[in-house]
Amino acid sequence: MLKIIIAILFAYISLTVNAAEYVYKTLTLDIPDGEVTGGGIVNIPPYNSLFLEGGNWDMGFDDHLFMKNCLSLSKKLDNILSCEEKNRITLLDNAIAENSIVAQVFFISEPHDKIKRQEFKHYILYSSVGPNKYDIAILVEKLTGKTTQIGGRFSDKHLEWLRLVPLNPPLP
Repeated sequence: MLKIIIAILFAYISLTVNAAEYVYKTLTLDIPDGEVTGGGIVNIPPYNSLFLEGGNWDMGFDDHLFMKNCLSLSKKLDNILSCEEKNRITLLDNAIAENSIVAQVFFISEPHDKIKRQEFKHYILYSSVGPNKYDIAILVEKLTGKTTQIGGRFSDKHLEWLRLVPLNPPLP
């Protein structure tokens, strides 16, 4: 039974190569035509995730991984971390400002790596390139503190596919 579940979790589905819009929860990705060559969906709670891949990139969207990592870190650090949704922006801001072990674990980064923080109207996007070019981005919804972790082999160019509303829209 476990083998069947694992097969379902990692089974690839065909995605239309010409489709340019993908939706994960409340996020929409505008991906140029022909970029997506494969992907998969896991819809077995708590592992609701989306995986997309192209020629030299892949991205996995997951809303459970942040909490798993946070609880694991909190245990190791004698429960000094608050993993509650309302505290996640503060947690991540403090972790990257201090370049702490917490930031290194969340972003699979080295102590000297810089983690980029970008603010949008409804979200804050944290991103970093880790060892062997494995990238981690964490998207936090400002209003709720809910997180979506994005992992894979992608670049800032690929993160631009997220349809995020700018903090200050350009003047007409």
